[in-house]
Amino acid sequence: MKESIKNRVLAIVWIHVIFGMPGMILRILMKFLDKFDSILGLENLLCMHINDSKNPLGAHKDRHENLGKGYIGFDVLHSIVHHPKLEHVTKNIRDTFIDKGAL
Repeated sequence: MKESIKNRVLAIVWIHVIFGMPGMILRILMKFLDKFDSILGLENLLCMHINDSKNPLGAHKDRHENLGKGYIGFDVLHSIVHHPKLEHVTKNIRDTFIDKGAL
C-alpha cells in the first residue's frame, strides 16, 4: 500500500478523547505510529495538529487549553513534539493563550 500513496500529503489530527489519559498517551502513540508505519510509512506523515485539552476523557468536547494547563499536560506534549520518530514531521501546535497587551 505504501506505493499507492506516493505524492499524497498525510496529516494526523489527534482526537481529544484519547488525551484524557496522559499516562497512556505515549503508549497509544507508539502503537499508532508502528501501525501507521507498517501500512502507510512514517515518511508519509508530514504534519500533526497538537494541543492541550480543556476536557477529560469521555467529555465528547473539543476544547483547547493553554499548553501544559490541560488534561494532556506539558510533559506529554513535549514528549510527542520531540519524539525521535517524529523529527521529520511538521507540528501545528495550538495554544489558546492570547497576550492581552499585544491586542
